[in-house]
Amino acid sequence: MLPVTAEAALTELLVLMRRSFAQYLEYAHPFARSSDGERLLVLGDIVADQSMMADRAADQLTALGAIPPSVEFPMEFTGTHDLSMGYLIDRAIEYQQSDIERLRHLSEALPRHQSIRSLVDESRGMAIAHLEALEECRRST
Repeated sequence: MLPVTAEAALTELLVLMRRSFAQYLEYAHPFARSSDGERLLVLGDIVADQSMMADRAADQLTALGAIPPSVEFPMEFTGTHDLSMGYLIDRAIEYQQSDIERLRHLSEALPRHQSIRSLVDESRGMAIAHLEALEECRRST
């Protein structure tokens, strides 16, 4: 992957964190049964972590003199909020795997920006932990 600028990397990180599938589900309020409480807690933890990481990226963008972008969710997310939590967890796992790969590529494209690369690598480590939590949710059903 070609090297990216600090601003481009921070923007990509912010967008990735703010428009994740878990973030979408937070706004969409999916159908959940009382037995889905643990799954909702896991999703809530993911959203909190991603929001914190997005805020850190936005702060660094602002420090560079850039304006953090507004973010919209992908159209492919619409129409999923009324599906079963089991299905949504499966989809969340797929999206999480994709996000981890994108973070890996982004990290590799940052040879000159160690502080930003550290933030991306921290985000990737967090995403891997989130993937493990989602997989545990799937196994516990």
